[in-house]
Amino acid sequence: MWSVCALRATEPARPTSGARPAAGAEVIASFSIQASLSDAASWRARARAAEDAGFACLSIADHPGSTAAPFVALAAAAAVTARIRLAPAVVNAGLWEPLTLAREIATLDVVSDGRATLGIGAGHTPGEWHHVGAARPSPGARIERVGVVIDAVRRLLAGERVTVDRSGVHLRGAQLEPPWVRPGIPVTVGGNAVALVQLATACADRVELTGLGRTLPDGHAHEPLWDDTNVDRRMRIATSARLDVGVLVQTLQLTDDRQGAAAAYRDRLAEVLDTQALPPVGDLLATPFVLVGTCAEIAAQLQAWRRRWGLAHFTIREESFDDGARLIQHLRRNPPA
Repeated sequence: MWSVCALRATEPARPTSGARPAAGAEVIASFSIQASLSDAASWRARARAAEDAGFACLSIADHPGSTAAPFVALAAAAAVTARIRLAPAVVNAGLWEPLTLAREIATLDVVSDGRATLGIGAGHTPGEWHHVGAARPSPGARIERVGVVIDAVRRLLAGERVTVDRSGVHLRGAQLEPPWVRPGIPVTVGGNAVALVQLATACADRVELTGLGRTLPDGHAHEPLWDDTNVDRRMRIATSARLDVGVLVQTLQLTDDRQGAAAAYRDRLAEVLDTQALPPVGDLLATPFVLVGTCAEIAAQLQAWRRRWGLAHFTIREESFDDGARLIQHLRRNPPA
């Protein structure tokens, strides 16, 4: 399946985390932070703080017209950090050409001394195509293009001359010539469609599940798919292929009142979702896409998900930075028995 995606990263291990745990300590889970840029000073401060707090990766979204240019922002973060990984999360494969994308991620990798990760997805927001005068392709076509783009980028980073004429990707003997271009940059596929998870098993180093279903009429919000059946199905596809798996946490809140926090979050969801699409509070308390409770309660859940699915990677939103930092410290002070 998806033979165009058969190549995986094979270089020696690169830096994988920010501040390191004590030697010999087992870490239940790694946490990454997705942040946004508002000004230069606060962005640099956020990057340094994320590294100091022990986050494994700093990422930034890529929505043309509404977010900062991801590779420029990440290069600025690289200049003030030394260990934390750096990733766009995620680029829309439908709006990037492989030669340009390969050049961007290769440059980020060299200026960060090997800390770049390429996060890539199929895209979902209709306006991103409309604004460039294009029609949004079908879900199947968008997912197919992800595979074609990843394959082309991998081959370009490996120094190959690449010719492609498929899925709207057109290359004619394209090649990256700078001598500092290195293969082996890890690729994370972000999304939640079953077909996309299946694709990721053939061409990615990790899949990051979002738990999000169909795009709602506003073009941005999604219907959540956080019930155990939907989560388990996608996890099993990834783990059966021995693919590293992570999740994008929609909210993280440290609290002594799990039930109340979950109910309050459900009320927030009710502002954008129809009643029939609202997940029950029980699903919110059980899903890895919502982390609420004390550090000890969340740690117990992390251990259970790791035993069940091998799940050990969580990306949180910027608004949860402080609680995320506290949770990381708790996990390091209290390794599993």
